[in-house]
Amino acid sequence: TQSRSSAASDVYKRQMQDDALAAARTNDEAQRVLSKADELGTWLTTEADAADAKTIQKRQRELDALVSPISRRMSEAERRPAIVADMRTTLQRARAFVDEAKTNLTQALAQKSASKYTAAELDTFDAQIRKDATWLEDGVLAQDKRKLQEEPVLWVSDILARDQKLQDTVKRLSRRRIPKTRPKKTCLLYTSPSPRDRQK
Repeated sequence: TQSRSSAASDVYKRQMQDDALAAARTNDEAQRVLSKADELGTWLTTEADAADAKTIQKRQRELDALVSPISRRMSEAERRPAIVADMRTTLQRARAFVDEAKTNLTQALAQKSASKYTAAELDTFDAQIRKDATWLEDGVLAQDKRKLQEEPVLWVSDILARDQKLQDTVKRLSRRRIPKTRPKKTCLLYTSPSPRDRQK
């Protein structure tokens, strides 16, 4: 455990000097991490032998807590472009699905036949697509105005959640079957036999 903590301390020092990670942290954050890393390194050398594993892990978590926000911002910045592109593709496919579904519904109504969808649910889904598209593009614009060392306004997890919900809705609607229409029942009218029929 001591060797792992010591190695981690050196790694964090190198990370603060790395150009890529440097863009995601403030000078204050870098100083605090370097200070904590030096403190941990000194402690490991002078006092860790007398400490139990729980104490060593606690010291390590204190350093992790300082580095985690920086790493998270860097990870968000690296992943976000591809995730945004994926959601844009999902939105395009969802729009195409709704357009086709509305066409099919119009044809079904004209032929007085059953349809898998209702106008209300397609309108609701269409509105959701528009809402999500606006949310995404507004988020991208707001995120572009932020510096890398600032907290994101457009989180990858939020994009993924909305993207998945859109995909799930398309999948659910496309798997739906056209309801079967039962033939109308014909009513047989009972007529009492005529007097002549009774005599036969």
